[in-house]
Amino acid sequence: MTDWLLAMQQMKAGALGLSPLPPICAPLETHLVAGPIVAYRAWQLTQNESSQLRLRSMVVKATWVPFSPIRGSPAQPYHGVYALKTLAALREYGKESVPEMYGAVALWGAVIEHELGYRAEWAYPLALWAPPSPMPGFPTNPLLVQVAEAYGVPLLPGPPEEHT
Repeated sequence: MTDWLLAMQQMKAGALGLSPLPPICAPLETHLVAGPIVAYRAWQLTQNESSQLRLRSMVVKATWVPFSPIRGSPAQPYHGVYALKTLAALREYGKESVPEMYGAVALWGAVIEHELGYRAEWAYPLALWAPPSPMPGFPTNPLLVQVAEAYGVPLLPGPPEEHT
């Protein structure tokens, strides 16, 4: 098992407030080094060549590969893996777009902080949840369960409570 995957598995409980988050990043030269920062983002869903649903970034249309952290280049202007600092910011973002899945993500490596969020070198989902249903009480779509299982993360019934 790779070091990052082991660290990600150890972090899942920490992202949900159950235990402290372990450091998992190696030193970098000229950037702010952090790891992990828990932040929030939204995705669309897309099918891969095998017709399996995968997470796809809302703007760049990059597909997130299960059990492989996605890498960005935050040192370049407007590049990096974007995520929002708060669930309130995520809810506002969701009003302007049509996300099919929300989640908490771990960010690490070179991370640039902005007013509402971050741009990071590395990211991987910690937990996923579906957008609010227009029909409360309607059962969870089993395809969303499959997406969460594909990434090895829990599918939550809704967003986790923010920890300050």
